[in-house]
Order: sequence, then C-alpha cells, then structure tokens
Amino acid sequence: MTSTLSWTIRTLTKSNTPIDNTDNVVIRVDYDRVCTDGEASAKDTRSLEFVSDDLSAPFKNLADITKADVIEWIETYEAAQLVDENN
Repeated sequence: MTSTLSWTIRTLTKSNTPIDNTDNVVIRVDYDRVCTDGEASAKDTRSLEFVSDDLSAPFKNLADITKADVIEWIETYEAAQLVDENN
C-alpha cells in the first residue's frame, strides 16, 4: 500500500523586527506531518525555522500568504532534508 503525507499548519511566527524593510516576515512554521498507510497513520510535530540565508526579498505580505505557499515551503524543506540524510 502506498503511504501518503499531509501537513497541518499549526502556527506561523513572524519576525519582531523588519527584515529588508518589510514587517510581518515569517521566520518559523510549526506544523504536524501525518503519514497515512491504509488505515494506520502516524503524526509528528515539526518546526521549520528560516535563517537569514533562507530569507530573500521580495517578501509576501503575511495577510497574502496562503496555505499552499506554506505547504510548498515545508515540502521544499523536507525534500532538502531527505537529500542531506542520504548523502
């Protein structure tokens, strides 16, 4: 049976200070990763913190960030982690 991954976004944390003259820049995402395989599932809570090298303008206003945007960040991060683990 094929396993599927899904994510539940718990919180977005924004910087307390402007970054690149922009307020409300997301610097951390807390989320649950759920793996489902048939009727069985497992969930773990994870965090993705952006360091200054990860942050590049132009930034999207916090009010304009969609769930799809955040899921894309998570998928990109987790794919990079998987590559790092396999090297």
